Amino acid sequence: GTAIVSSRNDRRCARALFLRGIPIALVKAAMVVAVARRTFRAGDPLPRVRALHFFLPVIDELLEVPCDPDYVGYLENKLRPLAEAKRAS
Repeated sequence: GTAIVSSRNDRRCARALFLRGIPIALVKAAMVVAVARRTFRAGDPLPRVRALHFFLPVIDELLEVPCDPDYVGYLENKLRPLAEAKRAS
């Protein structure tokens, strides 16, 4: 549910993450964890994520307490059918 084209602010944020030395694998893991939290929570659907900045708190969280790569893979597998169904509709 994100924009197809990155904004200037997203590119600036990505550059800042790069300059901080944040590995792309950690950024991806943070995105998966954050999307899973949003997707599998109870309640009404939340609005679309519109900026890379949304993921910064989760990136910082995973820097402090790393997430098991197998758990991130598990979350990806749980999200995959939902993403495929969304693409098909």
